[in-house]
Amino acid sequence: MNVSTEPMTLEPYGFSKGKLRRGLSYPLKRSLLDSALQRASVYGAVYSVRYLENLALPLVLDAHFVAVGSKWHSTVVGRSLVSLHAVPSIKRHAVEGLIVTEALPALCEWLAGTQSEQDSWRAMPHSIAFHLVGSDHISTIHE
Repeated sequence: MNVSTEPMTLEPYGFSKGKLRRGLSYPLKRSLLDSALQRASVYGAVYSVRYLENLALPLVLDAHFVAVGSKWHSTVVGRSLVSLHAVPSIKRHAVEGLIVTEALPALCEWLAGTQSEQDSWRAMPHSIAFHLVGSDHISTIHE
């Protein structure tokens, strides 16, 4: 199976956002995510974005690649699901800054790779996760 050399389309991805209980906030505005995806030309590599209300600290952001050849619907195969996790409201601004400076560039690079990797890589599911380390750094975990 060959990787398409066609540019990624800007079709809207699916989007869901849970209502948050008091004291929690989403650490990234959707407009900042969209802007980063578009600047990196990887908007079309995402089939859905979820803003999840479950507090999953230290996990703040993750993405899962659907393997080419899997039995998933054709609109999601070869694309990724991105999830953003709620944080305590008091940490929202600090975490947003870390996501924008550390996680989004790495996520966009990873998403670009999902579209350009060899067929053997794309035939397997993959994921990337971003964890808050202390209050001033985000670590990246590839699976």
